[in-house]
Amino acid sequence: MELLVSGTTIVTIVVACVMALYWLNIFIILYHLIRFGVGTRPKQSAFIFFAGSFVLFLFLMLSTLPIIYYN
Repeated sequence: MELLVSGTTIVTIVVACVMALYWLNIFIILYHLIRFGVGTRPKQSAFIFFAGSFVLFLFLMLSTLPIIYYN
């Protein structure tokens, strides 16, 4: 029970929940851009949006890694 209450575990769970919500929102936006867009322009903007979201996700995960695992 002590392991579940530790600060590191709580921070990890919170970060994982925030990331899950973030990726759910990204999926919803991408789905609507691709599904209801006419032509190739919305699909190109959806790809650029996804690539930027992925880079931000990697940056966030790499920046929180030292905080979560080394403290």
